[in-house]
Amino acid sequence: MEMLTHINKRVKGQPSIRLPLLDLLKLYKNEMSTPMVKSFSLVYMEMSFDRPVKVIEVLYTFSVG
Repeated sequence: MEMLTHINKRVKGQPSIRLPLLDLLKLYKNEMSTPMVKSFSLVYMEMSFDRPVKVIEVLYTFSVG
């Protein structure tokens, strides 16, 4: 949990940091992911919407449903 707090501070303070939207979606959709992993994946996916992303990454992410 301490590591996530550290990551949150760094990521929130640097809006230019791109987050791996596709990888986060994969974690969220994975049946083997724990509820905590899914929860944090969702938090970081939501954070990624306010950051620069490659258009192709967004299109692919939402096309895989």
